[in-house]
Amino acid sequence: MPADHCPDYLPVRRQCIEVLSLVDAGDGTTEFRSLGAIDTSMRPITLQGDLLAYSDDSSRTVVTNWRTGALALLQGADEPVDQHFQVSATVSSPLFYHKQLLRSVLLAQYNRCLQVIFAHKSVLVVRARSVELFSEPDLKPASECLTYRPLAYHSFGWIDGVSVNIQAHSRDPSDASRPLSILLRAESDDPWLSDVHTLDLYVLEPNPSYVSANEAEGPPAALPGRPPPPTPYLFPPVHSKLSSPSVRGFLRCTDVVLGSCGTAIWIQPRPAHSTDLTTFDVHSSETQGSRPNAETEVLAGAIFAGPLRDTSDGDAGTKGVRAHTVYVRDSAGSGNWTAMDYVEELGVVALASTQGVVTVLELG
Repeated sequence: MPADHCPDYLPVRRQCIEVLSLVDAGDGTTEFRSLGAIDTSMRPITLQGDLLAYSDDSSRTVVTNWRTGALALLQGADEPVDQHFQVSATVSSPLFYHKQLLRSVLLAQYNRCLQVIFAHKSVLVVRARSVELFSEPDLKPASECLTYRPLAYHSFGWIDGVSVNIQAHSRDPSDASRPLSILLRAESDDPWLSDVHTLDLYVLEPNPSYVSANEAEGPPAALPGRPPPPTPYLFPPVHSKLSSPSVRGFLRCTDVVLGSCGTAIWIQPRPAHSTDLTTFDVHSSETQGSRPNAETEVLAGAIFAGPLRDTSDGDAGTKGVRAHTVYVRDSAGSGNWTAMDYVEELGVVALASTQGVVTVLELG
């Protein structure tokens, strides 16, 4: 967790990441106990065992063993590139033109890190504008820190939210390399359909060439004058043909959370306008049906590709994914949802609102 004050009560204010443990205090209560602190202004992204990944809002990600202090720097693209952004002088709407122009300025300055995935022989860094794959870093003391450049890069364009997870075993359980599922909420560039969105599932498949050529000897090092080695995963990500319609309304929390078994949770916003043509664009989703209060947010869920979804019959994998209403926010003074988390294996969802209320749901 980021902190303005770190342990030891130093007289000088500084920023750091503090690793905390929840322990039994011995009197029937529990308390947080500090395990260590790292001096940095970067944000913590992923904590997995002894590995901690923290990142800035541009291009740098640090992977460290927080117990030993050994680390490595993952240096991404210096400037995020929007391959889908184009502004035409013939655009008739000044508002649309300025909206797109503002986006281009923001893209050059802001590429916030959203997720870091410790995948098979690699690290996947997911940012607001890009997905980058790095080789598994060799962690060294700070004085010998190594810098790694991306093995592969891809941009999905402008997106509202994204979630990446390692797929649950659906093949050989002994196979260490498993596909990575990428669920993203994309935004339409059409100004007349600006409230229409879809949740699309992409897949990063393991690279058979990498496994067969390099598994026995470990990840290869790039040498001058030689072609780059095979990457652990095949780029770019491939669309799985699974998608679910959604809308973009007044939404403070754009998070989508995808579990390893293929279940997904997200917040369906209250509509930006009164009932209009967008209703017909999302008619296949029951979350757009009648609600107790049309001005409330809805927690929606669906099952995408995974062991819980049967894709054995002919066109099951090409059909749209039907979203279901999981929970409807009480509009009476609870405030809009601002944060969300979902633990698939426990079936638990936590929702935080602007009023400081945290709602914990146990899915049956």
